[in-house]
Amino acid sequence: MPDESILHILRGFESEHDLYIHPDIPHKKLYNARMSCGIEPDHEVLALINCTTLGSAKDCLVFCPEAVYFHNNPALARPEAGRIEYATFANRTFTAHKSYVHLDFNQIVHVANSSLSAETVLSLLTEIRASLTPEEEKPSDSDSRPARGEARTAVFPPINVVKFPPYCIGCLADEPDRELTMATPHRRKTDRFGMWLGGAVGATLMKMQMEKKGKVLEYEIPICESCLDTIRNNDIKMLKDTGMLQSMLTPTEFFSREFRKGYVVMHFRNARYAREFWRINEDFVFTTIEEADGVIEGDEGSEEEGERREVGIPLSREELLERMPPHCPEMKWYVQPNIPAKKLVKALNAHGLELEQGKVLALGDATTFGSAKSGCLITMRGVHFKNPSLGEKGYIPFEGIERCEPVGGFPTHKIRIWTKDGSKETIECEEFKGVRGQLCDFLNWVGGVAQALVHGSWSATS
Repeated sequence: MPDESILHILRGFESEHDLYIHPDIPHKKLYNARMSCGIEPDHEVLALINCTTLGSAKDCLVFCPEAVYFHNNPALARPEAGRIEYATFANRTFTAHKSYVHLDFNQIVHVANSSLSAETVLSLLTEIRASLTPEEEKPSDSDSRPARGEARTAVFPPINVVKFPPYCIGCLADEPDRELTMATPHRRKTDRFGMWLGGAVGATLMKMQMEKKGKVLEYEIPICESCLDTIRNNDIKMLKDTGMLQSMLTPTEFFSREFRKGYVVMHFRNARYAREFWRINEDFVFTTIEEADGVIEGDEGSEEEGERREVGIPLSREELLERMPPHCPEMKWYVQPNIPAKKLVKALNAHGLELEQGKVLALGDATTFGSAKSGCLITMRGVHFKNPSLGEKGYIPFEGIERCEPVGGFPTHKIRIWTKDGSKETIECEEFKGVRGQLCDFLNWVGGVAQALVHGSWSATS
């Protein structure tokens, strides 16, 4: 690829603070980038992106005439350094995550400490790849997004019905003799301090918290001994002695996996393996988190039959509302279509949810002054809650409810929910305690319907 073509694309991003373009690259930053990435002194550098907090550029993404080089802080991302030729761009799938860009083939560049967001770096790399691709090979608008079942990225909620194909995830050998145990937080709930802290330390704290509360779900991934040795050699810090992958960000030679917004995000290197994974799990897997949110929370349509299919339980919106505690604003319990818009907007923002307001069936306001920034939200799929005392947030799908009952006493009235994974959750409901008995009856009923469906014993007369 001609140097001027790369420079032309790079100059389109020159307003970014941490992007330095030849000939205006500071000498010290250039020296540090060359040393950390292993670039020869006489090798031309077209531009670099600083990925350090203090601006040393020892962690960076460097653009040269024939390849890009990267270096990561080893405490934040693996592998530490690498080189990617432009000739291989056409065979790679780039994806942006919160703190890094996945470059495919077990390579990532960590950009959390750069002024450029992961999405901006992704746009830059995508433009370079597009300029490399001949016109006849460029996808048309109609096929710019991979079809379901053809994508190498799979997004799914942490549920135990998801299975991996019975082939080696590395070489696709039949009847592999080993298994990787992939540990993932069981429910859409994370340790708030660990999430706020971020980085490797935050991920470790989140993992410890999940294991302490017994909320880790394990998936068995078939793999042969040879491919397992490859992972051990290249990513030994990602594996325990038992072959268990850690519960947060995990890039390996054959796939990468992370936990984002309550979903497991898998990216497979092998397209054939990805297609088989999709075939086995087509009812539970999505191409993006946005698509998963839309289906799980009923955003993909409002007709009754569509809702029955999408939410995973054979109940319509009307059936759920009929069984729910009735609208009672005096007790700070609000049911559609009478939920105050201002309260609902504040509640959705406080819970961090991006749902259409009409998809929330009921709202319990647990705040003293009626802001609705804590309390619970009932959707077509489950119950979201945020407690006022410590600000703890959580989500319980209907199929995860074992039983629930009201709990009284000082300093606040509560609803306690026992889940199918053996843990307990508490929803503080002092301000809407007047409906907690009816709410418990509703949750016990809908949890029973969801479980009966899972076991095949539900009928319309149940």
